[in-house]
Amino acid sequence: MPVSGACSGVAIAPESPDEIAPRIERAVSVFGTERVLLTPDCGFATFADNPITSERVAEQTLSAIHHAVARVG
Repeated sequence: MPVSGACSGVAIAPESPDEIAPRIERAVSVFGTERVLLTPDCGFATFADNPITSERVAEQTLSAIHHAVARVG
């Protein structure tokens, strides 16, 4: 099953559902709805010299993925 990094897991601020929705649409158009699993790209851990993503940003990012999925349908 393809896993799509729907958004950055190391961003300081969460991406908006409007930014995430086109990535979801692209993945679904290539692989089909049944074969796409959405996740934050690389989880919410440290990457290079960036600090670990805060709990607040992680929750907002997961919420943004949820709202983007609702927009895509």
